Amino acid sequence: MVEEIYKERALAEATLREIHELISDQCKKMRLLEEQCEPFYEVHSEFDSEIVLDTQDNSEKYLILSLQTQFKETTELVVRFSNEKYCALKETESLNVEIKSLQTANNVLKSEESELSEKIDQMKSPVSELLEKL
Repeated sequence: MVEEIYKERALAEATLREIHELISDQCKKMRLLEEQCEPFYEVHSEFDSEIVLDTQDNSEKYLILSLQTQFKETTELVVRFSNEKYCALKETESLNVEIKSLQTANNVLKSEESELSEKIDQMKSPVSELLEKL
């Protein structure tokens, strides 16, 4: 019985480590997504520089098309980033729920282990007495 509890505890701890690794991976993905998002903040400066160039060339149509294309690409990237971030957050939430459940199970196992240890300790003296009588 004690061995089973140790095995279950080891399994729970291994599972917690795996979940921790998954959460770490999700955090890395989120950091990468945030880094990929940085160009969105730089779009204004790109637009400004293109406006100057296009104005110098008197190419208003080119400027409008270029801005529309960049806006469309930026919008697609923002949507993709939002979707990936949403999925990562949902997966992280799910993993956190699983971690809490495993921690609860681990606490229960520790409690049961403690109870069993107490029972074993209580049984030692009667067993010793029986052995002495034999």
